[in-house]
Order: sequence, then C-alpha cells, then structure tokens
Amino acid sequence: MRAYRPKISITTLILVATLIATSTAVAEEARIVNLLELANPIHQVVAGRWEFISGSLVVDDTRAARMNFPYKPPAEYDYIVKFVTTKPGGNIAFLLSKGKVPFAWSLNTRGHLARLEDIDGHSIINNPCLRRYVLEPWKQYTAEIRVRKSGVTCLINGQVVQEEYKTDYSDLSRNVKWTMKNKRLLGIGSYSGFMNIVLEAKVREITGHGKIVGKKAGRRGSRNPDL
Repeated sequence: MRAYRPKISITTLILVATLIATSTAVAEEARIVNLLELANPIHQVVAGRWEFISGSLVVDDTRAARMNFPYKPPAEYDYIVKFVTTKPGGNIAFLLSKGKVPFAWSLNTRGHLARLEDIDGHSIINNPCLRRYVLEPWKQYTAEIRVRKSGVTCLINGQVVQEEYKTDYSDLSRNVKWTMKNKRLLGIGSYSGFMNIVLEAKVREITGHGKIVGKKAGRRGSRNPDL
C-alpha cells in the first residue's frame, strides 16, 4: 500500500516560510526599545542642561551632567548609543545596571581611556578594565555594551574594546559622580567641559523584558534651531 502524501504545492510552502520569517522579524523588532522616544529632559535630568535639538539629545558642558531614561533593563541586554563629541577633553559615560547593581562604561577623551567603573571601588587606579581608545571630535560613534549573566562586553563601531569582563557583579558599582535617584535605570553622563550629542539610544532585550517606569512622556524641551 502506498503511503498517503498530502498535496502541498511549492507556492504554499514558500508562503508558510515567508509568514514564519515575517513573524520572527516582528518578534525581534519588538525586542528593541527606543530610549530617546521615552526621554523627557524636563523630568529626567539629574544635572546639566539637556534638550532635544532637531531630534538629537544635546547636553551642555556642565561637569558630571547626567540624566536617566525611564527604563529598567531586563536580565540580559545590549545598550546601544550613537553619539558625537564636540571637542577633546572630558568623558561620556553609559550608565547601566544589572539587577540592583549600578555601574558604568566610561570613555575618557582626554586620556583616551575606556573603562568599566567602578571595580572594587576603583575608577582608574587598580582598575583591570582600562583600555586605550581615541575618540575624534565630530566623528560619529556607536557604543554597544552587552550585559550578560556571565559578564560585560563593550564595543565601539562593532570593534570589541573591552572583551567580556567575567563577573557576578558583586565587584561592580557606579562612581559617585554618576549618582542617580533611581540607580537601576539606564542613563547617560557627560563630564568636564564639552558638549555631547546623542543621536540614538536604544536597548536590545536579550533575556527577559525591561520595564518602562512612569508614563511615556514624549520629547518636551525640544527645539529646532532652524525655526
């Protein structure tokens, strides 16, 4: 007896495959959180003057300027920030957290150093994560910090600057200059005498789902220099 074989056309198979691929793409897209869309400088600034200008988030030269995004990240995630610095000197910091532990990845343009901070209470001295990286003024960069259960990996423009720092996060903390009201929220910091421009800030959720804290506020405090 011949086995029964359902008649399925090639066209049907292609259609099913397309639907599966589309569904997967939508699912992946849903795991990206646009932090700039959640940002409201009026309510989320801790220090400095932050405002939206032509869609980009701009901070003045206030020392230790910082603001948070109303977003608590999931267990594992990628924090991705596209930015421009306007002159040498100072640094830009990406304020992160893992569970209840806050920490930062900082790019110091004066000394050309990238570093996770603090480690065992140290920002620079005795910090095993000091890495040399030169930022050029008015050049666009994309920083990506991958936070995983096993540790943290940091990249700039797709290049690994900090190979995975293996940690259970008990040795990490956030330097006092980046103190925030809610230490578990993601944020941005800028230090010492120059302006930073944030073109894009987003999170790729890897394990679990993050939490938006408060209502979606919209971009208040925006202006268009051409108007």
